[in-house]
This record gives sequence, structure tokens and C-alpha cells, in this order.
Amino acid sequence: MKKNIFITRLARSAAATAMIGAGVIPPHQTNATVLPPVAAQEMSHSSRAIFPETELHASATGIFAVTVNQAPSVWDKKLEREFRKLALAEANNTISKEDASRLEQLSYWRDQLLCPQTVDETLLLMKRDRLLTRMENLLQEYVELQEAAGQTGAAS
Repeated sequence: MKKNIFITRLARSAAATAMIGAGVIPPHQTNATVLPPVAAQEMSHSSRAIFPETELHASATGIFAVTVNQAPSVWDKKLEREFRKLALAEANNTISKEDASRLEQLSYWRDQLLCPQTVDETLLLMKRDRLLTRMENLLQEYVELQEAAGQTGAAS
């Protein structure tokens, strides 16, 4: 059964458009009024293997509650102090595993709030990802072709 390339491309484009419209475009850059997505504050999950130990809270029923931190809407001085403190600890190689995770989260928020990507940058990244996928597929086909040519050459 041959893959339907048109449907695949259409689905990728629709998914990309939905992703950009849902959360990548900052509200001040849209023409229409779009509310930013809000992460759930808590959720329950019975599979312990998916979540890191620091985020789990055991209960008598065997269900674990995971608290999801909502991203801040403004990068303030308190977050900057915490970020700098953790970055200094990392530079001195005295950072704990939990603090390293927090530093990574703060770094992501800092990038998003102080220097958000424009729509053009996001679309350029998506185009780059598509091109890299195509290059990977072409290289894989080339390797398979060379392997097949090597096997037929060795058989002669």
C-alpha cells in the first residue's frame, strides 16, 4: 500500500499551524484576540515510571499527584536572582540534580520571556526541521542503494 504523500503533508501543515496558533505566537503579535494556553495546575497519573521522583507524591491509594508549575508571564527580579544563583552554582560545579532541573526550567522561561521568537523565526525552524528530515531520508536511501550495489558487486 503506497503512502498518501498529499494527506501526510496536509496533516503536517495542519499540525504545525495549530501548534503556532496555540502557543508559539505571543498574544501581542496576533491580530485576533487569542488567549494563551494555561497549563493545568495538577493532574493524577497511576504510572510511576513516567515522572521524575521529585515531582511525585505518594498516597495510600497508589495514585500519584503531579504538580505542574505554570510558566510566569513576566520575567521579574526574583526569577533573575534565582537564575543567577543557580547559574553560579552550576559554574562552580556545586549544583544539585534538583537545582539543575530548576535552572533548565528557568533558562527556558528566560529565553521565552526576554527574547521570544517571532513567527518568522518559528516558521524558519519548522522549514529547517522538514529539510533535515528530507536529508535524513535521502541519506538513508543512498546508504541502502550503496549496500545493495555492494552486495550485487560481491556476488558477481
